Amino acid sequence: MDVSIHSDKFKNLHDLVMIDTTVTEDKEIARPQIPQMNLYKLDQQLICLINLPGLREPSDVEITVDNTILHIRGILDLQQDDCLVIKNEIIEGEFARTIELPFPIKKQTPTNITYQNGLLKLVF
Repeated sequence: MDVSIHSDKFKNLHDLVMIDTTVTEDKEIARPQIPQMNLYKLDQQLICLINLPGLREPSDVEITVDNTILHIRGILDLQQDDCLVIKNEIIEGEFARTIELPFPIKKQTPTNITYQNGLLKLVF
């Protein structure tokens, strides 16, 4: 019986297991990489959907591409003025993420950027 593993099935496994851990005084808390994103290919385009709730303007995110590497950084601010925080589960503050793209990108800036329903959409 021939058993073979196709490495392409596990190509993005490292993205799934890359978890940021924050250590507090008494315990370690696992947090997913933020912001979370999905990548899609449509013809010759690469589409990135990035989960960014609380983003004020798409221009608040710095986006750079270096061949096959996408860098994004910005700040998510959910501050509710004059309110006392009772429960705080939504991740906010500064973020930065670097992700390897599946193929080289010729343009270093997206050809289209939209933000709707908490999702930043980049089209390259």
